[in-house]
Amino acid sequence: MKLTEAFGARGDLEQNGVWVPIYGQTGDMCEVLLARAGGRNSAYEALLLQLTRPHRRAIEAGYAPPSLMEGILAEVFARTVVKGWRGLGGESGDIPFSPAKAKELFLEYPDFFQVVRERAVSAQTFTQADTEAVAGN
Repeated sequence: MKLTEAFGARGDLEQNGVWVPIYGQTGDMCEVLLARAGGRNSAYEALLLQLTRPHRRAIEAGYAPPSLMEGILAEVFARTVVKGWRGLGGESGDIPFSPAKAKELFLEYPDFFQVVRERAVSAQTFTQADTEAVAGN
């Protein structure tokens, strides 16, 4: 096994993002421009620390309500991980991207947020082989 091929996530892609197809339960697809949640995306780590700092004791003691953590994660992902989208629509057509809209949609559609999180934390999303496959879409 070659480590660079198996685990060689590209730092530029981790920070700037890669277009990732996201499939809904109906088979419909949109693409989301994702930076990595972690890895070399230092903005993600910094904002996560900043937003959790006031709640650190409650989090460590297990007293933080799940809604608090979901809100924090939605904010962090919206501001530091999701860089854009295309093909994401609502009842009245395409939804323009903004971090505020991303947070709103993450909280309104938790399954969508879960899929985005799974792709954004995976190093495989940001490896050369995987990004070439995505670019071929």
